[in-house]
Amino acid sequence: MNLKMKKCLACGGTAFAQSGSHFRLTFSEKSFTKGLETNYTVCTTCGEVLSIKILHPGKNRHKK
Repeated sequence: MNLKMKKCLACGGTAFAQSGSHFRLTFSEKSFTKGLETNYTVCTTCGEVLSIKILHPGKNRHKK
């Protein structure tokens, strides 16, 4: 995501930061849990989260 192209819908701010984290996803078909890496884009003015993206979604697909 290009941080200079977005505008915060909550406050109109145009300054953003990115952060990453890991979380566990449990698939509904089976009791299968997978750790996923995510990227967050946050407005530095009000703290609103503009986007959450799962990195490398293809490699995290559940195989039946």
